[in-house]
Amino acid sequence: MFDDTHRQDALRYLMELDYEQDIYGELAVFHILQGEHVEKAMQSLQFTADWFEHPHPQGRDLRGESDFAAIRMLCALYEPECYDRLTDAVKLSLKRFYLERDFSSIYGSENHALMFHASRFLAAQFYQGEHFACYGISTEECYEKELAYLHAFLDFRAGRGWGEFDSLGYAMEVMIILCTLHKYAKNQGLKNKCHMAMDVILLDMMADSLGELYGGAHG
Repeated sequence: MFDDTHRQDALRYLMELDYEQDIYGELAVFHILQGEHVEKAMQSLQFTADWFEHPHPQGRDLRGESDFAAIRMLCALYEPECYDRLTDAVKLSLKRFYLERDFSSIYGSENHALMFHASRFLAAQFYQGEHFACYGISTEECYEKELAYLHAFLDFRAGRGWGEFDSLGYAMEVMIILCTLHKYAKNQGLKNKCHMAMDVILLDMMADSLGELYGGAHG
């Protein structure tokens, strides 16, 4: 059972992580939310928001994991404790990333598809009244388009099952997407579907676990 002791242990663990591993911005957002190492965290977050303005820090294709950065940086936009602390330069870099850069991945797998569409949906919701320069579409039009896509995606998965989440690596990414949608989407129907999808995935993980060991891919 996850109690406050586990929570404090997790917080201490996150506070001690090395920024060199934080290429998607999640540790930076966490530190800004906690009010710790804010200046360094701000620099790290801006580096991630400027994803397409410099080479990949590990030498890979920028279009491979741009959606990984997109889904994780949304917390910086939606959490007031984080967004209100951001400098104008970081806010501008985030806005350029979401509205002017194509952050879709070159990979078309299940988790990448959901990650991109969820990120674009929440970006459209946040930047209402703006325009996606790289996609040639208004945020309002994009919002309706992505809302329909996400409803259809989750309906399909509810009836057919998920192809990737039996691998723990993919399960983590899918849960990050669903949790982010559930927390920040304003559409109640979509929030409910994300909640139910997470319940089903967790139940499946429990059924597939041996004691407390979930293990690797089960497909």
